[in-house]
Amino acid sequence: MLFRFFSRGGWLAFLAMLAVLVLLRLRLLLHPEFYVIGDQTLCHAPLWDTIFGHVAPASGAASALALVATALCALLVNNIADRFGLAPQQGAAAGLAFVLLAGGLRHSIAFQPAMVFALFFVWGLDRLFSAMRKDYPYASVAWGFAVCTVGSLFWAKGVWFLPFLVVMLFVMRLSSPRCLAAALVGSLTVAFVAFAVALFMPDPLESGRAFLRAVADTTALWKIGAFSTTYIVAILASLVLAALAIQKHLSEMNIQESRRIRVAEWILFFSVFLMTLPGFSFELQVVAAIGAALFLPAFVSRLKSPKASSAYLIFIAAFTAWMIYV
Repeated sequence: MLFRFFSRGGWLAFLAMLAVLVLLRLRLLLHPEFYVIGDQTLCHAPLWDTIFGHVAPASGAASALALVATALCALLVNNIADRFGLAPQQGAAAGLAFVLLAGGLRHSIAFQPAMVFALFFVWGLDRLFSAMRKDYPYASVAWGFAVCTVGSLFWAKGVWFLPFLVVMLFVMRLSSPRCLAAALVGSLTVAFVAFAVALFMPDPLESGRAFLRAVADTTALWKIGAFSTTYIVAILASLVLAALAIQKHLSEMNIQESRRIRVAEWILFFSVFLMTLPGFSFELQVVAAIGAALFLPAFVSRLKSPKASSAYLIFIAAFTAWMIYV
């Protein structure tokens, strides 16, 4: 069936996953002006302004960058699921889940700072998950937090995920004083380097104030309308049911796998919680999709009927395509 193909299909499954990504982003590639995001000044961050500030939002270059960023993030998510046993077999199921869940809202698939932050967030999460396997995890913890802090230099509001990751260290049983100190060292090292570089830039104080204003700004990039709310509620309800259903099977997994599943669920719930607060909006969909894609294959693989697993994937794919093209 469909899920079995993406779970065991090898390179053919990866090519099919990328084909699905292109099909869902085809309208973005052909009509980039339709996906212009909100006020870019609300997303002020030093690395975003320096590297991507000159890229026009309504351009073919921005559309191509969005496609590449989503593909890279899907591959990184899939790599985490395969390496740490979150997927039943090594395949492209987790990557497919990310592609489907990260692309259901027209504006959220445009190239934006949160999309770049998601790449660094996945990379940092990979380092933290690998630390759970080590007797001396401190370097991996410091590296994971350093990478996530670099991501916040592309999307200022990504800073709010750093205290969340500190809490997740307790879930991953990496909460020793040395691990917490390593997390602090990793983040502060990036912050000090960024501060030192800013001293050589024109008007560093104004850049620092702009970054802090972007972190604390309560103006959302988009307003969530009734049409988009319908999609969010429907998909979120199905994911919450999946998260609750997988709880019954955590005892069947080894301890580290069950902890990683819990972290993935909390990433989804925390992202949705932030989405309801002033200052956040659809840009968090790509981060929420990371958490959902990491536990969804474990849920779908445990559905009793192969037809049910295929129907679940078709439901998400059809709903996503309808939201983008209708």
